[in-house]
Amino acid sequence: MPETKTSRVISGLRAMRGLSAREVARRAKCADMTVRRVESGEQDPSVGLLNRLLDVLEADQKTRLSLVNP
Repeated sequence: MPETKTSRVISGLRAMRGLSAREVARRAKCADMTVRRVESGEQDPSVGLLNRLLDVLEADQKTRLSLVNP
């Protein structure tokens, strides 16, 4: 699956925060495989999941808006 803007943002923020996919998943209340699929572009997250991931990864408002308005 091709990389998407969402996958790049999520994986980049996770790397910046030094968190494992498992830890992000635990905090976002989803499966770690789900985080991996979102990061690889295999899965588009629902709005709810995307918001939880962005909360866990402490995304700023500019980053959040860039995903809503590409």
